[in-house]
Amino acid sequence: MPEAVERIIGFAVDHEIPALAQVIEGSAEEQALRHLGWVDTYQPAIVLVGRLADFLAGRPAEPVVRITERLQPAWERAYQRSRPNSADPAIVRMILEGSSPQAFASVGQPVDDDGELIAIARGHRSADWLGFTSIWTSPDHRQRGLATSMMATLGHWAARQGARYAYVQSATVNHAGIAAYTRLGFAPHHRYLYLTATT
Repeated sequence: MPEAVERIIGFAVDHEIPALAQVIEGSAEEQALRHLGWVDTYQPAIVLVGRLADFLAGRPAEPVVRITERLQPAWERAYQRSRPNSADPAIVRMILEGSSPQAFASVGQPVDDDGELIAIARGHRSADWLGFTSIWTSPDHRQRGLATSMMATLGHWAARQGARYAYVQSATVNHAGIAAYTRLGFAPHHRYLYLTATT
């Protein structure tokens, strides 16, 4: 672990970024880093999992949800509205596009129009697993089931490619979100957190 820490800090210094490590809560890696003086930063997150067939039972793909396998400008604009930040848009785009196969779900104006989307979600398939990320609905359109509709449509997209399981993650302080995912049949699997060097 001391060698790993040295490499992490060296990389961070070279790139003028904070030295961070993502670790599973309660893991040997967390304990070793804490022993070396690393401390918490950011909010811990929880990962919830479920069988895709169970989640999709009685939930058809919704015609109101549009799926594209390439990032579109309207989706990217909605993503920026969902979590405003000063990050380099090229870096954000690289992250969003960086792991195929993936799909971008949206509700609202067609992506080739100038209109704004009112809801977005992203799905990434890795072998048997579908990961749901970037789930967001405009505040004026919440409590209408749009997030569930997008997740179901992404679920059918992934199931056609052989996915059997799904996961979603949330900040542990997002009690409403965790409760919503639990109602959809997802169960807690593990929590993770970020640690940072103190020197």
